[in-house]
Amino acid sequence: TSNPSSEDLQQTTDPPLFGLAAGLVAELGKSKGDYPDAGAVVGVTRPEVGARVRELLPDALFLSPGYGAQGGDASGLRPLLDRHGRGVLVNSSRSILYAYETSTADYKTAAREAARRTRDELRLAGARL
Repeated sequence: TSNPSSEDLQQTTDPPLFGLAAGLVAELGKSKGDYPDAGAVVGVTRPEVGARVRELLPDALFLSPGYGAQGGDASGLRPLLDRHGRGVLVNSSRSILYAYETSTADYKTAAREAARRTRDELRLAGARL
């Protein structure tokens, strides 16, 4: 997960809980399509964990929270990308929804600008959108 206290739970087993979960996803997700039938939630706030999960699940689709308001950025995204520069659905809700709070623009304009900025950052990180 992307929250700071996630290590309290995820590092309590050997192998770590995220490794056990990745094994379950790999087993459940066998498919003949572009992506397996099961994916994983892998936060962008801990790139070292994300890199290991990508090694364990090279073809899986990831839902990745933590971008923006929780401190995740494009450098945390890179290790999550699959070999094609894809495979990640980035969640950046608060940074976009509440962009008006730190902007002089109206709500819609601030949200649009924040979404474009996020898109551009993801592209610069190597994400193929």
